[in-house]
Amino acid sequence: MKAIIVDDELHGRENLRILIEKNCKEIEIVGLASNAFEANKLIELHHPDVVFLDVVMGLIDGITYLKSIKEKKAQVVIVSAHREYALEAMENGAFGYLLKPVMTKTLQEQVEALKVFFASSKNIKEEPKPRVEEVGNLSANRIAITHSNGYVIVGLNEIVRFEAQGNYTKIHLANGTELLSSKTLKKFNDQIRTDEFFRIHKTHFVNVSCIKEVKNEGNGYVVLKDGTELPIAVLKRPLFNKFMKQKRT
Repeated sequence: MKAIIVDDELHGRENLRILIEKNCKEIEIVGLASNAFEANKLIELHHPDVVFLDVVMGLIDGITYLKSIKEKKAQVVIVSAHREYALEAMENGAFGYLLKPVMTKTLQEQVEALKVFFASSKNIKEEPKPRVEEVGNLSANRIAITHSNGYVIVGLNEIVRFEAQGNYTKIHLANGTELLSSKTLKKFNDQIRTDEFFRIHKTHFVNVSCIKEVKNEGNGYVVLKDGTELPIAVLKRPLFNKFMKQKRT
């Protein structure tokens, strides 16, 4: 992944460059900029995948600049000593937010999230909407859930979420019923190929039509219509945000 660093302080640019080059081999720093005007020239020249952007800068501040580069296709990671800009940055499309002084582990987690995002985005570009497939001998909008005494057939629109329970999966239905299946969550994830479900966490596979609200506190979580709160995995959040944005348009 090609990246540029935008920071009006020389030591800020250099410190981050050294940290990335030493600990994140997946990132190639192709340019350093001290302001938004220099950054624009670097973006036009190198077409970076990632922009590491400071907030408090002269001429044009980072949040204002963030709003102006949404269409340039680079993902923006804010790098700031000021925690209070985090919400505004995320609301305006920032991919992530790193607090100065940047910790190596936090930086590596952010880079890993970027890797997952770009890999997943490539797949989405090639196949805009997941294909709806047959489920056994049933139609694609129904599924057979086996249990100890046989199986029950339910419509996908009746399912609120799947929850991993070790090697089993608990299925939560809209009418309040809970079913326990001997299939793993991964098997359900692989089997159900519609754009109405999203795996937000290793434990949770959710019917997105049942989501009432998405919260940005902490690593982020969703609130379902029944009030249930479920965490969004750090590595899932960028793709989930993109997925939900596509659903809204």
